[in-house]
Amino acid sequence: MKLNKIIISGLAVLTIAATSITAFAFTYNSPAEIVANLAGKPVEEVVANRYESSKTYGQIAYDEGLWEEYRDEMNESKKAFLDEKVTEGAITQEEADQYYNNMLERQEFCHGNGTGGYGMRGYGFGNGGQGRGMGFGRGRQ
Repeated sequence: MKLNKIIISGLAVLTIAATSITAFAFTYNSPAEIVANLAGKPVEEVVANRYESSKTYGQIAYDEGLWEEYRDEMNESKKAFLDEKVTEGAITQEEADQYYNNMLERQEFCHGNGTGGYGMRGYGFGNGGQGRGMGFGRGRQ
């Protein structure tokens, strides 16, 4: 009887510890959530604005005078995403570094207002093929 109570107590502590660790993990936000948090607006309002105006979330942030903050938070979110993929074993740290550095290089030509250098129009192709998500182009999720 005592052994059952010890086992049950141990499992309860283990469950609480496991969920606490998960709660501290960095969660990345969507572009809509980032703009909403920066602008102090509800996410629904930002999403509605995007669909009504046909602007990107970056353009909305630019119009609000929040481009640099938006870009920095998007970079943090994308870095967290890549770190998660490395932890899962989906990509190597070297690949993650390459993707992140390539992204930073491309940002040099992004003005935040919807116009970029070289006339690129963002057709979703990246790193050798049609990309998914962040443009890995290898069919990885």
